[in-house]
Amino acid sequence: MTNRKENAVKTNLPVEISPDELEAKLLDYQKAHAPSAARSSRLDPYKNFIEKLYFDSYSHGQIADFLITIGVTVHSTTVGRFISKKIKGLSGKRVQNGNPVPVKPDHSDDSSAVVKQLNDLKRPKARSLTYSPYKNENSKED
Repeated sequence: MTNRKENAVKTNLPVEISPDELEAKLLDYQKAHAPSAARSSRLDPYKNFIEKLYFDSYSHGQIADFLITIGVTVHSTTVGRFISKKIKGLSGKRVQNGNPVPVKPDHSDDSSAVVKQLNDLKRPKARSLTYSPYKNENSKED
């Protein structure tokens, strides 16, 4: 069994290194080591098509079928994950049938006749029941 202290890397920087020397070492490291690129999806070249179909309210399965017709073999789950990561993260609201998602109106104005009619149609609130034990007239109390 090896000692962890023997395998540990010293992280204390020597005091004699100036900020300029650190900057130079950083530049040397960056030149010697290329950064690992983020993984790209095979659907990235078709992002515009997928985005257009998605915003026109096509399902993930329909988008996958379209991609198959142009020669890209992909499952609907893959399309859904691509949309959730690449398209939903960048776009605002989803468009339904060419129209933006409707926003519910604010009914904070209680003087409106429509609001009064809606309130009249609401179910009445349930009455709260209180428990009272059953009292039998024939029973004798001690």
